[in-house]
Amino acid sequence: MKKHSTHSIDKLFWGVFFVAGAAMLILSKLGTLPEMSFVSIVFTIIFAWTFIKGLFTLNFFEILFSAAFLACIYDDALGITALTPWTLLGAALLGSIGLSILFPGKRRFHFFHRGRSDDSVSYAEDIIDVPDNETIHLENSFGASIKYINSQHFRSARLETSFGEMKVYYDNAFTTEKQVYTKIDVAFGNMVLYVPKTWQVINNIDCSFGAVNIKNQKNYTPQEDAPVLVITGSVAFGAAEIIYM
Repeated sequence: MKKHSTHSIDKLFWGVFFVAGAAMLILSKLGTLPEMSFVSIVFTIIFAWTFIKGLFTLNFFEILFSAAFLACIYDDALGITALTPWTLLGAALLGSIGLSILFPGKRRFHFFHRGRSDDSVSYAEDIIDVPDNETIHLENSFGASIKYINSQHFRSARLETSFGEMKVYYDNAFTTEKQVYTKIDVAFGNMVLYVPKTWQVINNIDCSFGAVNIKNQKNYTPQEDAPVLVITGSVAFGAAEIIYM
């Protein structure tokens, strides 16, 4: 079965939403729908999309903040002007933090099928430099951590950080696989991945209200037996950097 890339799905949804936006704009001017400004329609499309994407990935920050922003746009119609904007946005922030703490693992992943090394990072400036299994899971909240991947049969990693910073080094990760995988989840934080210069990187990260950058690409030196690192996941209100070493 052919797998569709994340970017193809994004294109499909954005295409549908913008066509729907055009229809909403015309219908509002014809009086079929309540009259809406162009800016309101554009932001409705954006926040509706991030809300739906948040539901599929169970990203509480995307779900609650998207809902809060939509409520702010339509506060008059909903009769909640007394709550907008700061009360709703504050509630979205607190609710997102609370749900992420209560349900830290309630997200959907597809690359992890074998034994795993499950390290929880919870203290500021933790440095983790221990032997790893072929599959790695790391979590970091309200602190800073540095992880050195030490695996002779690396296959995949699942990396999560919220309200903190995580740095991960792949230079001691060895593998015989043609493709290896990393899935990241960044919410109100920063993640930095240091990748060997011989590895090819495929960036399929979804970004909402944040940034994803690949640095030192001039250092990339292709090597025939080097693996391809496929990076997926999401960045919400934060940043991710991929740095060639």
